[in-house]
Amino acid sequence: MAGFVLKQYDLPGRKPITILITFTMLFGGGMIPTYIQYKNLHLLNSFWVYVIPSLVSVTYLIMVRSFFEGIPDSLEESAKLDGCGYFQIYTKIMLPLSKPVIAVVGLYTAVNHWNDWFAGAFYMSNTKLWPVQTVLQQMLTKAMSSQREVTSVAQALAHNTASVTSDSLKMAAVVVTTVPILCVYPFIQKYFAQGAMIGAVKG
Repeated sequence: MAGFVLKQYDLPGRKPITILITFTMLFGGGMIPTYIQYKNLHLLNSFWVYVIPSLVSVTYLIMVRSFFEGIPDSLEESAKLDGCGYFQIYTKIMLPLSKPVIAVVGLYTAVNHWNDWFAGAFYMSNTKLWPVQTVLQQMLTKAMSSQREVTSVAQALAHNTASVTSDSLKMAAVVVTTVPILCVYPFIQKYFAQGAMIGAVKG
C-alpha cells in the first residue's frame, strides 16, 4: 500500500514520483481508448475487467501515504534499534496501526465495486458475468421502455396489469443496493470516523 514505510530520506526521487502519480488524476483517455486498451489486454468478457483496472487508486494511495506520514518516526526508530527490518516494521507496527485507513479504503472500494454497473454494461457481453447493478439497470431500462409503449387506456388494460412497474423496480433496486453495505458498515464503524478524517485540517 505504501511500500515498506519508506521515509522521505529513504526514497530517492520521491517528489517526481509523487508528481507523476498525481498527474494521472488530471487526465483520462476517454471511453473509446479505454475500450480499445481493454480489448488489446484481452479483458473484455473476462472477470478480470472488474479487478485489474481498479487495482490501484491514486486517491487511496495518497490517503494511505498521508496516514503513514502521521505515524510518529519514533516507533520506526525504536523498532530499528531492536533489529527489525522494513518488513517487520511494516507487518508488526504499521499494519496494526493502520486499521482505520484500511477500513475506510476497504469500504470505499467495496461500495465502488458494488455500485458499478458501467463495466458490466459496456465491457461484458456475457450476461452470466454481469454484476447485480448491471442486471438491475437492464431491468429498469426494459421496464421504463415498456411503460412508454403503453400510450392509451385500452393498451393499458390490455397490458398485463399484474406486471411490475418501473417505480416498484426502482424501490427494489434501492433496497438491494443498500442493504449489503448497511450490513458491513457496523463492523467497521469504530475505525471509519477516524480514517475518514485523514488529511483534515486540525486546529
